[in-house]
Formats: sequence, structure tokens, C-alpha cells
Amino acid sequence: MKKTMLAAYMVCVVMVAAPQPAAAQDGPTTGAEMMQPFDPRYLTGVWEVEWVPPDDVGLFPPGPLTGIERVTHIDNRFLKVEVHLTGRDGTSISGEGMIFYEFGLGGQSLVRYVVYDAGFALLQQGPVGGDLGGYYSAFWETPEIEHNAVTYALRGRSYFVSPDAYRVNQEISVDREAFANLGLMWLTRKPCVSAPAVPVTDWRGESVVATEGSVDSNGVRIVYHTAGEGPLVIFVHGVSAPWHDYRNQIPMLAEKYRVVAMSTRGTDMSDKPEGYENYFAEHISDDISAIIEHFGEDRATIVGQDSGGLYAWHFAMTRPEQTERLVSIGTVHPGGLTRELIDNPAQQQANQFQRNMQVFPEAGNDFGQGVRAAPRDPDEPANLAQLRRESAQCLDTDSVVGFYKTNWPTSPTTMETESVGFKLGEFPPVTAPTLFIYGKDGPFFLNPSVNGMWDWVEGPLTIQVLPGVGHGPHREAPEFVTPRILEWLETGR
Repeated sequence: MKKTMLAAYMVCVVMVAAPQPAAAQDGPTTGAEMMQPFDPRYLTGVWEVEWVPPDDVGLFPPGPLTGIERVTHIDNRFLKVEVHLTGRDGTSISGEGMIFYEFGLGGQSLVRYVVYDAGFALLQQGPVGGDLGGYYSAFWETPEIEHNAVTYALRGRSYFVSPDAYRVNQEISVDREAFANLGLMWLTRKPCVSAPAVPVTDWRGESVVATEGSVDSNGVRIVYHTAGEGPLVIFVHGVSAPWHDYRNQIPMLAEKYRVVAMSTRGTDMSDKPEGYENYFAEHISDDISAIIEHFGEDRATIVGQDSGGLYAWHFAMTRPEQTERLVSIGTVHPGGLTRELIDNPAQQQANQFQRNMQVFPEAGNDFGQGVRAAPRDPDEPANLAQLRRESAQCLDTDSVVGFYKTNWPTSPTTMETESVGFKLGEFPPVTAPTLFIYGKDGPFFLNPSVNGMWDWVEGPLTIQVLPGVGHGPHREAPEFVTPRILEWLETGR
């Protein structure tokens, strides 16, 4: 069991720029204060904690206390919480438990139960609402706690002051005396964390250590992880995935190739330039070129999936001199996508999500919350699952919106509509040998969008169709996809 911290649970979710808060209230949030529903997914992530309690509080080490609170989404009502705090004298306290969210006719409330390694447990509960200063907030209190022959009770209020920080005002009663100040606690969402050496394990149980590096691409820092030696193979991930989404490909290919899995701009430790235009495919192609030059190579094989697939197609079209081979996993040529969006109602319906990302300002935040709340893949190794959670917290949702606004065909789609910067009749030919691995049951690129791919690829084209497989063949069928890529790289067929 791990560390402590009490009131770090009840903040509210949907935050807008707010005026200065009113003074903390001593009582619970009232019905009149209730605002729009709390989204408990706000709490997910890693939070840095700073807290200065009085020195004579028997439940906790002497302050100031600093540490980490990690909250993991389970479902729409439950979250797992882990707390790790260290006091001024080096004494630490840790706790593990659950957060429960309830919303009904009586309002919305949070319950937090954490068991601490110091020999006590805290049950914190109370309503969620808004204070008169404009912030969302939550009042909480605990039942009495008997610890070391002393009776304690705690109460407080959490104020959500920004998307990435909140504060907790708290009080304590000792042996049923009047409540006294327990100090102010600040929680700040932890920024992106470097991962200098990462063991990457594939579906076979084989591992390789991928080491972190970075390149400068026209003033934008692009981080990558690399393993192996040999001809250069660059992996470009999708909008909702981190670089190690290719974990089932990296170890096997690293046996014969230098594998580089980049973190595209807007993700992980790579820079996150402001402005949707900075996520146009031309800039990502510049980033890929910078990686090739960084490794002293003239050419590379480019592997992409989802948005990374469209970026890979763009690179092969616009940088033929640097493209050794192209592998697109599940992502059709942008010409096929544009053509079907013009007059295929089924394809138009299949891409409603992408259209929403272009039109509705809140869609990016909703997407980011969904990524952060995604359940863990039970087959993913624990270290990579943790990295995926941290990557989700680090995702700049403006980069996702920027991808769709600057690269995806707009609606209504016509012959004049651009996809990755080109109209339907203007796509430069792909001259590099190309492997297209297609999950026949994927939801975004319907079967007709594959037709005519050969009209845009002048080099040798191999199409591998996988029935029963969806949008992510590299994840869903690695036992086929990875050896198939390796075979094609070695034989060309």
C-alpha cells in the first residue's frame, strides 16, 4: 500500500476561465450552486503534490510534504488512486484506494477511500458543485478516525482552478476539539516525462531496449526511440497512440534494421507548437526528413498507421528521393479517401468523427479525455501500459484537431477539396515500392476506398487484405503483420 493525501479527489471537471474565487466555505456545496456535470476523467493522470500542514498533525509526517498522486480511470464511475508523499524529515506515507463518482436526482458527489501504510484509512465523501466565485469545487468530510489512541476528523474543499492544477483547503479536528487549519495543498498535473531507455516487448515475449533521442526540425524538437542496426526504418504513429504503439513490430525488425519510432509533434516529449497549421503534413514530412539526416542516411523505409499512415503517404509523394519503401498499415491512399467522400454516403457516415473534429471546438478535448480514459490492453506489458497512460496525459489535443483541420478532406467534399494538401487530380505519384496492409473490417476506411490505389502508386504495389481485422492490424494481428513486413522488406513481395 502507498502514500497519503486526503482532499485530492473532489475537484470538478469542466473548467472555463474563471474570476478570482470566493472565500472557502465551511459547509457543503448547496443545490443552488450546482453547475454542469462533473467529469471524473479530469482526475486521471499524475499529479505533483505540495502540502504544508502544521507540524503537530499525528496522521501525517511533518511538513512540508511533497510527492505524487496517480489516478487511473476504470470506468465512468470508478477510478483507482495511488498516493506517495514524503515529509521534511524524509518520512514517507503511501496509500492506495478507489474514487467513486455518483450523479443522480440528488446531485453529484464523490467518495474516496484510501488505505494508508501508516495504519489508517480515510473515507472522504461529499457533493460537487460550484462556488460563487465561478470555480467548480467540492466539499468533503470524513467520519471519525481512531489512530494511535487519538480521534481525528477531517474536512475541506477542493477548488478546480485550471485544467492542470487545483488546490485543497482543509481542516482537522483532534479528539473532537474544534476544527483547525490543516494547511493548503496544491496539485499540479505532471508534465511529460522523458523515457531514456525503454524495454519494448512484443507478442512473442521478445524484448529490445529502445533508447531516446531527439532532432531539431526547423526549430521544433522531435523525440524518437531507436533500437537495432542496419537500414533505417521509421515508424509514424497515429493521433491517439504513442510511439510504442509499434511494440509488436520493433523487436523483430530491430534484429535486422535500425528502427526509429518517432513521437510526432504534439505528443510525448516532442515540442507542441501552437497553431493548427503546424500539424499540416508538410511539416511532419520535414520532421521525418530531419530524422533521416540525423542518422546520416539518404533514404529510409517509412511505416505509418492512422494519421501516421496519411503522413507516410505524403512523405512518399513529396520526398521520393528519401523514400526507400513505404508501408501503410490500414490507411488508404488519400486519393481513395477523397474520392469516396465525394459521393459515397457510407464513407461520409464512417468519417463523421473526423468531420466533428474539424467543426466543433470541444471535440478535441472530448477526444483527449477519451484517450486518457481508455482501458488498458491486458496484453500490454506493465511498463508500456504506464508509458501509454503518461503519453495520454501529455497529448496536446490541439495537435489532433490540427491534423484533421489541415489534412483531412473537408465537408462537403468535391473535386476541389484537398487531402494532405492535394486535390483529387493532383496527387504526385508514389514511386517507392509500397506495402498496404488492410484490415477489411475497419470502421474508418471502407472497402471501396482501397480501389484504384494502383493509379497513384507507380512503384511495385503489394496489397494484403486481412478479413476479420479492423483499423489497427499491427495491434490486432501482430503474429501475421510483423513477419509479413519483414518478409516484404527482404524480398519485395
